[in-house]
Amino acid sequence: QVILRCVRRGLLLPVFNNLVSLSFGSTNKRGWKLLPLLIEQSPKLETLIIQSYTGDVTMPPFQVKMLHVHGYGGNAEEVERLHKFIGESECGEVVLGCGSCGG
Repeated sequence: QVILRCVRRGLLLPVFNNLVSLSFGSTNKRGWKLLPLLIEQSPKLETLIIQSYTGDVTMPPFQVKMLHVHGYGGNAEEVERLHKFIGESECGEVVLGCGSCGG
């Protein structure tokens, strides 16, 4: 939340030139608003791991070799959220982890 408030006040995130793998999760919608900012500042990102995606965040197109989605149940609402999340992004491989099976 602190980073998001700083960005809203005009401060820029640094460029994470060496970040190739990012694991991200949040229990609220405000937290998810930070993810697009992190992705935009991570030009070498290859693997993105998201946990318990809540939706309602506009993602810029991004390119990763692998997208892991943990806590995915596969119901119609989650399928729609995932399609919206990926949008026009390029993901070489998408790995879905079941929410109730520990995968």
